[in-house]
Amino acid sequence: MNAKSIFLGFLAGVVLTVAGLFAIRQTAAIDETSPNGADPIQYLSQPESYEGKEETSVKVFLVLDNAALANEISNKESGWYDGNTVMVIGKKFYCDQIITIKKPRIVGTCSHHTQSETPMTIPVIESGK
Repeated sequence: MNAKSIFLGFLAGVVLTVAGLFAIRQTAAIDETSPNGADPIQYLSQPESYEGKEETSVKVFLVLDNAALANEISNKESGWYDGNTVMVIGKKFYCDQIITIKKPRIVGTCSHHTQSETPMTIPVIESGK
């Protein structure tokens, strides 16, 4: 390997990282309050079981004030977190945090538009404890 190949590989890595972060920001952009200051979450009158699951794991990709956006695990054997996008209610989240939720319950939905103006509605879940 010569210096030119190493430099081109490094440059390609930087470009792909920036493009990936931009794509995540585009799809995950969410205002924490609606334009009129109301809570963006539409709460259910009574929490329901989340897809009948006893347990699920999610990986946080965006931390909000009192919640986090996360991707649900899609392949337990390989540890891939590219399943459903969900909002998890709570505090003290950090990016790339893996959270296991026992008896997950859906407590509402959150609708918003991505920065590319694509409408998106995601479930809001919490632990049934």
